[in-house]
Amino acid sequence: MIWRCQHKYDNGEPCKTPHVTEDQIKAAFVEEMNRVITNKDQVLDDIKILIASLTDTRELEEKEASSGKELEIVSESMRKLLDDYARALIDQGEYDDQYAARLAQSRAIEKRIAVISEQREQCKARKRELDAFYKMLKATGPIVEFDEELWNVAVKSLNVSQEHHMMVCLHF
Repeated sequence: MIWRCQHKYDNGEPCKTPHVTEDQIKAAFVEEMNRVITNKDQVLDDIKILIASLTDTRELEEKEASSGKELEIVSESMRKLLDDYARALIDQGEYDDQYAARLAQSRAIEKRIAVISEQREQCKARKRELDAFYKMLKATGPIVEFDEELWNVAVKSLNVSQEHHMMVCLHF
């Protein structure tokens, strides 16, 4: 089987990276995994540090809580604005202007909260990947042949240069 660049025909101009065979890919993977396994203790220590940094989401949680409080304040000011308008304390034009400004502010805060929440979810997903890779690496010794299950847990991507050099990118 021959593999080609996933962007081979993008923009009407063919990618210049060479084709690689499945056997070449498997050999590059075995070589990279054995290189990693040679430094297994250091790699496992590095993964532990990465996992610890990913599980420390205090800063994101603080930003999310702060933004939540800010959203409550804006929501309360919108309710007060509506009450003032209902009691005829402000006219229609002033109400419309202030409401539009507060609504825009509210949506911006909601967007910020969604971004922070997404960042937290990305940290959790990355932690799960690293946990799986850590467990797999800890249990793995030198390999002599391709292991598809190991590939699925360990490999993030494979890059091939125009010079035919393959770089196996692992999940850490």
